[in-house]
Amino acid sequence: MPTSVGDLPTYNSEYMDQLNALARQLASMNYDDWTKGSQYQALADRYSASGRMSMQDVLGQVASRTGGLASSYATTAAQQQYNQYMAQLEEVARQLYSQERGDLMDSASLYRNLANDEYDRYRDSLSDYNARLKAAQSAARSAYGGTSYNSGNNYSFVSATGPKIGREIASETGSTSFSNIKRTISGKLAGGDVEGASRLVESVWDDLSNKQKQDIKKMGFSVS
Repeated sequence: MPTSVGDLPTYNSEYMDQLNALARQLASMNYDDWTKGSQYQALADRYSASGRMSMQDVLGQVASRTGGLASSYATTAAQQQYNQYMAQLEEVARQLYSQERGDLMDSASLYRNLANDEYDRYRDSLSDYNARLKAAQSAARSAYGGTSYNSGNNYSFVSATGPKIGREIASETGSTSFSNIKRTISGKLAGGDVEGASRLVESVWDDLSNKQKQDIKKMGFSVS
């Protein structure tokens, strides 16, 4: 079978969508919006409840010492106790926000590295493809001294089992032969249509003489 340069590699990253989504999330993320979320609200409810309980404890302790009489001292002490819990809430909340943002940045870094590796593999595949294509085109030019040929002939073979070399083949200029088929193959290779050239070689291969097969092999085709 004739060898082919294969399909042109394409770059369709499976990681760029995740990376772009994380980048948008990080760009729009801020602490004020985060405090409107359910995670902060649950934290605030817990610290607020603990602060109120501590206030009641302070008021109860002061009242027990003053016979149940209210005082500005008791009110101030209780409020200070509540404020301490609110300060702790703010500290813990900012730590959680920073941790969440850091986790997102770590994920973004991971996807960026994966996308870079993926792109490097694509470039390697593209380089290999271009090398194979260049080799095929070089072989075609070498076989015909660098001459370019028209590859637009419409070959209509008479034989039901495939083309017979030496039989008449319909073309724009009338009858043709093996030399014109070689020109068409060369033109397809030079134009990058290796698949079309391969199909043409496959269709005539069984009907070629040994010498003609050697000529085809010199154009860069191999047969297993």
